Amino acid sequence: MHESKTVSAVSCTNDGRLISIVVFYNGEDFYSFVMEESNIFDTSNISTTIYEHPSHLTSMWISKAGNIFICDTDGFLHSRVRNEWKQESICDHSLFEIYGLDDDNIFCAGAEGIIYHKHKDKYLSSKLEHKLAVHCIQGTSLNNLFACGDSGLLVKFNGTQWNSIPMPTNKNLTGVLAVSEMEVYVAGDKTLLQMSNNTSWVDLSKSDINFYKITQFQDRLYIMGGSAGVFRLDGDQIVNVKNTFSAYESSSNSNYLAVAGMNTSVCFDGSLWYKASYD
Repeated sequence: MHESKTVSAVSCTNDGRLISIVVFYNGEDFYSFVMEESNIFDTSNISTTIYEHPSHLTSMWISKAGNIFICDTDGFLHSRVRNEWKQESICDHSLFEIYGLDDDNIFCAGAEGIIYHKHKDKYLSSKLEHKLAVHCIQGTSLNNLFACGDSGLLVKFNGTQWNSIPMPTNKNLTGVLAVSEMEVYVAGDKTLLQMSNNTSWVDLSKSDINFYKITQFQDRLYIMGGSAGVFRLDGDQIVNVKNTFSAYESSSNSNYLAVAGMNTSVCFDGSLWYKASYD
């Protein structure tokens, strides 16, 4: 029977604690662990399981206050607020992505083309025009929030509703990054596009690379390239800056870039890459 471990999400706190979702699959069932590395930069590092659940945890967002929000393929939201874990049932289908603007505005979505908005203690749902899976949500404010997904899906939230944005591709999209209202990047199957001035798209794609999540760190854009590693946008050039590990998921704060791929989580401080493996 085939068994595997995969890191499905990763984040690094401002004080250097690396937090990862490690998903174990035994060929029949999923079991997930949320792991915390106390100090990945030093031999004194202690690896601790801070949460575990018999499901496939898929995505994680950590607020500035340190609260953790996680979604899963059973339609549940798992959260740790003020060090207390709880679960809430959101829907009856798989959730692939969770993203928050702050603790009072959290968005999650997945298989059925429905985006859920948790505003304080209330949930609002928005059905997109087509039942296309949503793989990434990201933005800078309630009026500048984007979601992308299958078959070239890209929508923008204006504070009250999601509106479709015409795309020059019908390929599956897995990453979106809004640097500002005028500068947006979208990544996916052999696709990397930049929207400028809200009107036109610039094609930055590489014909042989599938791109995944996009993250801004220290005023530079890093693009996850799967088995090809981590890429960086330098002007209009896509440069491979690290190819010794796979890179699918990413997040960042002012101090660190966190990357995950296969059974590995990596933290980058701007100079060195520090790795935690979950064999």
